[in-house]
Amino acid sequence: MSRFSHRAVSVAAFLPVFVVMIAGASLAQTPVTPYQHGGNLMDHFQGISYDPAIPTPESVLGFPLGSRPVRYDEVVRYLKALDDASPRAELHVFGHTHEGRTLYYLIVGSEENVRRAQGIKAGMAKVANPSAERTVATSDAIESGNASAYPNAAAVIANSPAIAWMGYSIHGDELSGVDASLYVAYRLVAGTDAESQLIRDSVLTLIDPNQNPDGRERYLSDIYSLAGAAPSTHSDDLQHGGFWPYGRANHYLFDMNRDMLALVHPESQARATAITGWNPQLLVDAHEMWSASSFLMSPAREPINLNVTSTQHRWWDIYAAEQGAEFDKRGWSYYTGDWHEEWYPGYMSSWSLFTGAIGILYEQAGTSGSSVKRPDGTVLPFAEAVAHQAVSSLSNLSTTARHRRQLLTDYAKYRADAAAGAVKGLKGAFIIPRGANTSREDRLVTSLMRQGIDVRQSTGAFSASVELAGGKRENRSFAAGSHIVPLAQPQGILAKALLEFDPHLTQEFLTEERRELEKGNGTQMYEVSSWSLSLAYDLGIAYSPGGVSAASTKLTTLPEPPKGSLTGPTDGYGFLVPIEDDRSMNVLVRMLEEGLKVRSCYRPFTHDGTSYIRGTLLLRAAENPGDLGSRLSAIAAEEGIDIRGVASGYSSEGPDLGSDYFQLLERPRIALLMGAGIDFTSAGFLWYLLDYEMRIRCSLVDIGQIGWTDLDPYNVIIIPSYWGGAQGLRTALGQKLPALRDWIKAGGTLVTVANSTYFCADSASELSSARERGAVLDKLAEYEKSWQEERNAPTLTVDSNAVWTPRSPKGGEKTPGESKPSDLEALKSANEKGRLFMPRGALLRLDFNPEHWLSFGAGEHSHAIVYSSDALMTKSPIETPARFAQAPDLRVSGLLWPEARERWANTAWCARESMGRGQIIMFADEPYLRAYFHGTKRVFLNSVLLGPGFGANRPTPW
Repeated sequence: MSRFSHRAVSVAAFLPVFVVMIAGASLAQTPVTPYQHGGNLMDHFQGISYDPAIPTPESVLGFPLGSRPVRYDEVVRYLKALDDASPRAELHVFGHTHEGRTLYYLIVGSEENVRRAQGIKAGMAKVANPSAERTVATSDAIESGNASAYPNAAAVIANSPAIAWMGYSIHGDELSGVDASLYVAYRLVAGTDAESQLIRDSVLTLIDPNQNPDGRERYLSDIYSLAGAAPSTHSDDLQHGGFWPYGRANHYLFDMNRDMLALVHPESQARATAITGWNPQLLVDAHEMWSASSFLMSPAREPINLNVTSTQHRWWDIYAAEQGAEFDKRGWSYYTGDWHEEWYPGYMSSWSLFTGAIGILYEQAGTSGSSVKRPDGTVLPFAEAVAHQAVSSLSNLSTTARHRRQLLTDYAKYRADAAAGAVKGLKGAFIIPRGANTSREDRLVTSLMRQGIDVRQSTGAFSASVELAGGKRENRSFAAGSHIVPLAQPQGILAKALLEFDPHLTQEFLTEERRELEKGNGTQMYEVSSWSLSLAYDLGIAYSPGGVSAASTKLTTLPEPPKGSLTGPTDGYGFLVPIEDDRSMNVLVRMLEEGLKVRSCYRPFTHDGTSYIRGTLLLRAAENPGDLGSRLSAIAAEEGIDIRGVASGYSSEGPDLGSDYFQLLERPRIALLMGAGIDFTSAGFLWYLLDYEMRIRCSLVDIGQIGWTDLDPYNVIIIPSYWGGAQGLRTALGQKLPALRDWIKAGGTLVTVANSTYFCADSASELSSARERGAVLDKLAEYEKSWQEERNAPTLTVDSNAVWTPRSPKGGEKTPGESKPSDLEALKSANEKGRLFMPRGALLRLDFNPEHWLSFGAGEHSHAIVYSSDALMTKSPIETPARFAQAPDLRVSGLLWPEARERWANTAWCARESMGRGQIIMFADEPYLRAYFHGTKRVFLNSVLLGPGFGANRPTPW
């Protein structure tokens, strides 16, 4: 299923296998021919005539389509056969996966439309990007069909086919979509029936047959290894699910259907570029769900993102009615709405809505790749599941063909209104300030530009009246080089949907959500309630309602990597590496991997007139090889960061460079636990960060084999979130738990995330004195006193009179932190209410302790996304470098009920606790959710890269 859980209900597939047949006393090896338990898709399309010159799927694949799922190479082979056989098909490469597989789309249409496909693409680009001076007057002209007022749109509407992007199986274990794509391709190329001809003449169809080939191939490999001569139809059979990490996600275990928001992965980046290059009017996203259901199609139910237009709502109804009619003819069941919402803009179909397309979701009941028995006793064959996807695709394409002119008209009007800012809320601009972390700024700008969003860069400093996250308004100055994202642009609605701070759910939905929670029916929210790129990137992005009056230039090429250099003397005392930019962490990895001696400073200092923040890196020449300068020069150039040589160890302010405040770091030797029980998406976020972004060596260790694993080679062990919670992880670690405690005491750094943190906070683990809030309700006053002392420490003042002239306490005074006994039953009731109304993927403010090494480079505040019913309580001597803000300041974006606001206020997000010579570092929730929460990412990287030096093995210098 594609949205209800991290793990989809999987569907199976099979290859021929050899079995040993025992007959009496003799053994005979009998090959099993390719089984056909899945059926034959062509049985569902009787009476359709095809051009005999076009190869059928079976003639190329060697088996009936629908009898078993096709592999990646088979998909490519058939698409190439169509490309070779007909001028009505043209195969294009548009990208590659992490594992190096090529991504293709197939253009299908009439011979004339395919021949002029690039001209159609160019014409649609003009419609999608109307010139600014014409947009204000042309929206009504488009509606009225006034060709002279808007020649580009009028000519396209009159002469161009509509464009449809058909995407299949973005989740690798949702199999039927890929197979359906091959039939759709064959039908549109070879079909001689009236419907096929109408679609070819009126629609240029772009078929994206396999959106996640890496995941699909991993899943099929699992399933094939379990294939048998007599496959089971029971959905709980292993051949219907495969093994951890299953096939839903891509190589790095990311859900690609959530990646269209941030475009982290090459598959999404290439797909966004291709789609925005073609500017389709229809985008279909074909999925699967649990086998007991039927077929879900758009439209969605509330909550629906407020940036979806009334015109798109109307088209949803038109498409659904005609698609439903096709199912009715065949007696197939289907539904709309139910669990399907359209709030989060990062799904494939959802994202397309904000480009002006009509985005449509399919969710077909999954099968086993052959057949699966459902609770009602019926058996659903794979071929029928494929047929549902194919019939839906052809129905949507037929609707597009019959309504071509109106769809193009509405699309042109959508883009013109956006360009003119003639859409509610589409005014002003977002400003990305130019600061010290240019790599993160450029990363966001690159992501926006890949989605076709116009970005400008100021050529000088300027000021603007702005709104900040949380509603604060001020006049603010911005440096030259700041980036400006005006909302009055063709992709303005998409820009707004991605960047806006705090979109509000409707009053009607909030009432329904509250009612259902109170009744015990659970949340109606399917996804996170907040996602703002402005907040996740933690760059101090501002919104100017009145726009920006500043000289600027439009960016036409993606930002280039900076050219780093080594400056200053190369034969002096040593070298300093500022850490404000994210690239500094990559530099640190390189230096540690090369065996260089690197130090990091506890305190800020000033050297040669330059101020350096806490965490600044130092390499002393005396501690490193003689060729240190040349090695650092190469690292600076390759990593794009400046490194500064210094002649003297003297600092004009703060510690001198020879001070013990410069802590020697240790190269991390990392074990990342993976395997059954681990939340594979949590593991994927961290694996991607360490391996792909940081290029740091880490061993992927099977948690199921932890009892036989020697932990001594590692000084950092990371446990991602665990599906089974505290009890499940305790069982998984089993008898290795005492050894893990001993490893920590000997100097190891244990890093835990989300559910695994609450395993540590369970007293039974004997790992940490942190606790889940519900376990310490009778001690809340102690925790309150502790966090008040933490917050007061930076602004502490001393009453010198009280030092020199002691006074007696007045009657009635109480010790700070002392409180009257609370009604424990009332606290328990309030605690359960807080859990019931837990944050639903809300963005909450974090307050950092900037003096703590875990916060180095992260600033004083950030934002963390929270989707959990657990709240982490810490008090001294546990160190809490990152704590959620007080209740009035806590919610920044998303759904956070008052009960949850009180429960999570002042609780810990990141905590560090000593154990012997080692330490435990605990994160209350995901520090790098979907690889775009960059403010919290830095804290996690500090735990891994600085932890072995700062918090383990040796005491602090004071």
